Amino acid sequence: GRLNDGLFISSGISLVRNAMNVNERESLMKDWSKDYIIPAATLIIGYTKKSFNLHAEYVEEDNMPTLYQLRNVLDYANPLYLSAGNNDLKMPVKRTLDLRAGLSFPKNAMSLVMSLNAGFQSNKIVQQTVYYQEREYLEYGYYAEKGSCLARPVNISGAYNLVSAINLDKYFSSIHSNLSLTLDYNRSSEPFFIETDRHTELNDTYSLLCMFEMNSEKYQLMFIPELSYVEDALDGELSYSSLSPSLSAEYTQRIGEHFE
Repeated sequence: GRLNDGLFISSGISLVRNAMNVNERESLMKDWSKDYIIPAATLIIGYTKKSFNLHAEYVEEDNMPTLYQLRNVLDYANPLYLSAGNNDLKMPVKRTLDLRAGLSFPKNAMSLVMSLNAGFQSNKIVQQTVYYQEREYLEYGYYAEKGSCLARPVNISGAYNLVSAINLDKYFSSIHSNLSLTLDYNRSSEPFFIETDRHTELNDTYSLLCMFEMNSEKYQLMFIPELSYVEDALDGELSYSSLSPSLSAEYTQRIGEHFE
């Protein structure tokens, strides 16, 4: 609940039972159930004083695996591509932090905004595929043939995403123009499995955007140059990089009461 001006806290907890009755093999019925305790929390803080404002928000979410992912039963309809669930799956937990701070300078017709959004996920559910070089007995009471594979969901941690930005706006009254500069930095980390080996893909993106807009009674003029740089790495080794400049311009002439 709200404790005082500018502070808001909410929390909750729930208990969910997963239960399934499945035909595992040859009309043999298998019953199982699994309980999950699902917490949830949100914290929001807002603060404003004169020309400064701050917003901070923290959210924690737990997501329960689906019954299909939890089924500990082998699907061997295609003997070369086997699939199964995983009754040992943990709940994926996502934690998100959002920060925004702003400064305004009315006398100078200028404003500055800084933001950061960070998302972290533990126990993320991904697909793991194992290939068999020889005929092998599986825990499900079934033999995997040579050349076949088994796909099943597993938990993995280390996934995150960071998004940060700085934006500066300035209005020039003498020429009826506005200048906006935005610097962005994004980073994402995606862990995954190739058979039983863990790998991580990292992506870094830097961008600089400039927008200049001029307005008058007779026309509108806009220039938008942008420069972005991207790096992608696998297990710490650079896979590729790219530098992409762009420029767009727009001129609009007023005819009568409208711009065309």
